[in-house]
Amino acid sequence: MKKAFLLLLLPLFCLAQVPYRVSLIPKPQKISFSEGGFTLKNGSTVAVTDASLAPLANYLVATISKENGLDLKISKGTKADITLSLGFENEKAEAYKMEVSAEGIAISGTSPAGVLMSVATLR
Repeated sequence: MKKAFLLLLLPLFCLAQVPYRVSLIPKPQKISFSEGGFTLKNGSTVAVTDASLAPLANYLVATISKENGLDLKISKGTKADITLSLGFENEKAEAYKMEVSAEGIAISGTSPAGVLMSVATLR
């Protein structure tokens, strides 16, 4: 009986060793944490560095509005709270890198499909 009780507690001890438990879809290959964060609010802006990403910026604005009730704006320039860009180097076509800091969210994909995956994660 005592052994069975200890076996039941084993998963709890294993989980206690994990400092952060993050549930994201699609699941990132790697997550690293640092100090600080960024909070989206009404009026936060979204910009693209490549015209091919404009439909994804519109999709992000519509999705955040629908799911979170926030009114994001598309920025005419390349400086914004959320920046979507291409240029992340990876062998996978749908790979992306998302960096969140106190200044904003920078997303870079290997392709528009990679940026779309990051939008799915962000929402």
